[in-house]
Amino acid sequence: MGDAPALFAHASHPDVGPRAGWPAHTSLEESRRSITDVLSGPDTYAITLGGGPIGCVALHEGEVPELGYWVAAPYWGRGIATEAAAALVEHTDYPLIVASHAEGNVGSQRVLLKLGFRFTHTGEKWLAPLGVSRPSRFYTLSR
Repeated sequence: MGDAPALFAHASHPDVGPRAGWPAHTSLEESRRSITDVLSGPDTYAITLGGGPIGCVALHEGEVPELGYWVAAPYWGRGIATEAAAALVEHTDYPLIVASHAEGNVGSQRVLLKLGFRFTHTGEKWLAPLGVSRPSRFYTLSR
């Protein structure tokens, strides 16, 4: 819970959450709930730099695990998401991992391609936290 103020500072940015599929945080309490309800899940890890959290990387459970990640806006374009996601993928033994990103999110596309994910199709993805579906690009990584 000590990371909640730092999380709120980054997750309240209007461009961070919506790119990752969740609304920008509007209160410190919302960031605390996110830590408890989402960020404390299995195979979910904080991305830290200089001792503080600047993002998250996770493999969400399902029939096929889904890679997810986000990095605070001041750290975009530095390869941080790629490094964190590569470390997580490298330490798993899943034979197949899926991932997706919103159409036009070139940064996330670069992360997935650098990790060896292969584009499979374009389609709509339902984003429950935002209450909308959006055009997305889907990828797989098989070993």
